[in-house]
Amino acid sequence: MARGRPRKAPEEHRLEGNPSRRPIPIEIFAPDGAPFVPDHLSDDAQACAELIIASFKTKRLTSVDSYALAVFTTAWSWHKAATHAMCDPEFKPIVPGSKGGMVPNPWFKILSDQARVMLAYAQKLYLTPADRAALRGADQERPLSKFAGLIGQKESSASSKH
Repeated sequence: MARGRPRKAPEEHRLEGNPSRRPIPIEIFAPDGAPFVPDHLSDDAQACAELIIASFKTKRLTSVDSYALAVFTTAWSWHKAATHAMCDPEFKPIVPGSKGGMVPNPWFKILSDQARVMLAYAQKLYLTPADRAALRGADQERPLSKFAGLIGQKESSASSKH
């Protein structure tokens, strides 16, 4: 049985400050296994998944990310199908609905819904520029600024001593 206080999480250390200046450990859970492309995906979705997996130089994606990748690539393939259907010269943006009235073509809803899914999963898979930029220093702690500790400094400064 462990004795004493439980250790604080690294994020809690960062929020409360680090007066001891000891390095804060970085906890990154990285499951084992390479990502894979599920067989049930369409040809377009499989090609998209293979391109994404090949695009990462480091092993950021693992086997458990394959399921999120499958959702993203399936949404991408449906988005592509909707785009191709809407580019057809015979495409009509307004079509007769089931009750006889004119309604927007259902391809618009498919296009919009799949774009929403792609945006949500793109962040989880590090596919946006902002998420990739955040990855650059994820494995190491950032150095302190030369201005760190100026405000709320516990030690007295040379100018405050009389």
